[in-house]
This record gives sequence, C-alpha cells and structure tokens, in this order.
Amino acid sequence: MTSTLPISDVQIPENRARDLDHDWVETLAGTMGDVGLINPITVREIDGKKVLVAGHHRLAAATVLEWTEIDVRISTAASDDAARMEEVLENLARNELTALDRAQHLFELKQVYDALHPETKAGVAGGKAIKSTTELNSFVGEAAEKCGLGERAIQMAVKMWNELSKPTKSSIRGT
Repeated sequence: MTSTLPISDVQIPENRARDLDHDWVETLAGTMGDVGLINPITVREIDGKKVLVAGHHRLAAATVLEWTEIDVRISTAASDDAARMEEVLENLARNELTALDRAQHLFELKQVYDALHPETKAGVAGGKAIKSTTELNSFVGEAAEKCGLGERAIQMAVKMWNELSKPTKSSIRGT
C-alpha cells in the first residue's frame, strides 16, 4: 500500500548501502519530471519518524525537481537488519538491461519520439526518402540527456537493433 509523505519528513540514515550518484540523480530527475515517480520510495517508522529504507536516488531526484511530497511504501521491517535487507535486495533484484535489451528500448524510444515529434521526421523528395540529420540529432540529444548515455552509444544501439536480423536477435537474447 502506498501513501504520500512530505519530502521534508523523510529522514535519510547515514549508513546507506551505496553512495548517492549525483549524475544519476540528475538523469532520474529528468525522467521523473516527464513521467512522474513510477515506483514509490520505501520508508520505515521509527519512534514516530519516517526513515528512508530504499529509494535514495528517487528521493534526491524529487528534491531536485522541488517536489514537496513523494509517494511512499511503508516497510514492515521490524529491525535495522531487516530494513537493510530490504534496501540491499531492492538494489540486487533489479534486472539490468542487456546490451540487446538496451538497444531495443532505445529503438522503441526513437519510434515514440518520432511519433510525438513529427517535425523532426525525414522528408520525402521525388519519391525518395531524405534522411534528416535533424531527426536523428534531435532524438539522440534528448535521449542522451534523459537516459544518461552518450550520444554515440545511443546512435550505435539504435543502429545495432535496426541491422540485426530477427533470428540473430532471438539467438543472442538473454546473453
């Protein structure tokens, strides 16, 4: 069950399992500014205070965005050790994207970007498509800013997804 809590009420313990990555906070803030908070942070009540268990980067990104409230999930951890286990398991349980998955997601992001920004789409002259440098540059620049990846990495990933055959994608998926 989730509820909303004023950000100023969330206390951050000093002994976090991992350090705050300020570059990632900025990237996450860009995404959260566009789509909101997808997964609430987790807090635990200790002596009437709300203490952060998981979601330090999300909380910091919300602060960057100058939000005053954030969605929270209340932890049922009965001890500091149980709370630490929740924090660490949340970090470990993520299924990070493989290179192929990242390429597919960036390709899908480009498709959506093109649909939302038709003004950047390549034109057609004399029945022959003209590849607009504005189309790719607009997408790549915005995707780099939002995803925290380099522009060249995004270009290569989209190209990889476009050029791999379906059987090849199937054979390397999950590797």
